[in-house]
Amino acid sequence: MEVWLDLHNEKPVRAYNEHCHHFFLLPKGHKKNTQLATAGECREPGSFIQETIYDHEEIEIASRITPKGYIIEARFPRSVIPTYNPIEYPIIGFNYHINNTDGKSQWWSCGPDFSRHTDPSTWGSVELID
Repeated sequence: MEVWLDLHNEKPVRAYNEHCHHFFLLPKGHKKNTQLATAGECREPGSFIQETIYDHEEIEIASRITPKGYIIEARFPRSVIPTYNPIEYPIIGFNYHINNTDGKSQWWSCGPDFSRHTDPSTWGSVELID
């Protein structure tokens, strides 16, 4: 699963910047340990991080494999999204991609026909509430 966040939801800005994040969540882990779920962050041009982070230790993640797929849950602490400011920016840009093992993909809010990795103006908006 991939998750994109634009913490300032700057729709007119069509370029990836330090407020944007591209995370990946793996229910069965990565090379080091394929039994435990893991998460990471992809470095995109203009991003806050300097290189892609595999097995991101600050992201809390858990998964359960089921006969029909998996259930995954993750928590991104403030240290991973340092420009997050819910008071000034209660609406964030959001997009996700679920790459199913059966070859079918699920997208919200834009799919592969758009430059979704680097253009946050193509992402949807999510209002965060208490």
